Amino acid sequence: MHHVECMSPLRLRKMVECIFNGSNIKVCIYTTNKTSDIIDPGKQPKERKTYALAVEDSGKNYNTVLKNIKKTVGNKPVSNIIRGLRSTKDGKLLVITDKDEDAVGKLMKTMESATETIKVRRTGEATKMEVVHIRGLDAVTKREEVVASIETKLGSLDGKSYKLSELRPNAGNTLATTLTINKEDAEIVMRDRHVRIGIVRCSTDRRINFSRCFKCWSYDHKEADCKGSNRKNLCYKCGKDGHLSKDCKEQEACPICEVIGHKAGSGKCMNFKRALSHARRKDK
Repeated sequence: MHHVECMSPLRLRKMVECIFNGSNIKVCIYTTNKTSDIIDPGKQPKERKTYALAVEDSGKNYNTVLKNIKKTVGNKPVSNIIRGLRSTKDGKLLVITDKDEDAVGKLMKTMESATETIKVRRTGEATKMEVVHIRGLDAVTKREEVVASIETKLGSLDGKSYKLSELRPNAGNTLATTLTINKEDAEIVMRDRHVRIGIVRCSTDRRINFSRCFKCWSYDHKEADCKGSNRKNLCYKCGKDGHLSKDCKEQEACPICEVIGHKAGSGKCMNFKRALSHARRKDK
């Protein structure tokens, strides 16, 4: 049996073991040298010999952060585990250290005392991002006003990793926008369930993710379990075949609700609203 690219050698081996378990059949799996070590249970993956700490400070450049860290750490004992200092591709300070859990923890605390806004994290510890919907902005709101309002809750956004979508039309001649930011800051933005933008209190809601079938567009099952109609090639706006939604000139129609006047997955779609309500209850 030859290894195929769509499946790892380890997974293929386990599948074969299940199929031929209890039989006298001998199966050989042929794979490339590059992946053959994956199916060798005796071979251990290489272990990292160092740790890397990413350091950033809101509104400060690399040299300023570096000077503050050197001044704070100085000749203290915690500095003995530092192997090197360099910059990352996006301009953050990267501190390479010995692999010593206790010493690294002490070093991180020491560096975090350099300024009130400095942040230190181990690389590989991905920052969890949260998506927040902001709705109810008045029709003439500018993007700069949204940023300024968010900064009243979080402080300056300079140096933070975030994304603010373009303002888009919403119900009642209002606007909406979407903020993607780290989970900690997202919780602060949503703490009061609103943010004041201009003279309006705009609602804030966490994006709720839930599964849907990409074959028939329903929300009560996944594609693997689908027994419904295949709508993969239909226009998402009108539900008809022969064109894409970006080229559609037809009236909006929802094949799930079987009504004209809204498209599938929109705020007017009752099936979507029921699925969203169910997902919100589970999220609480």
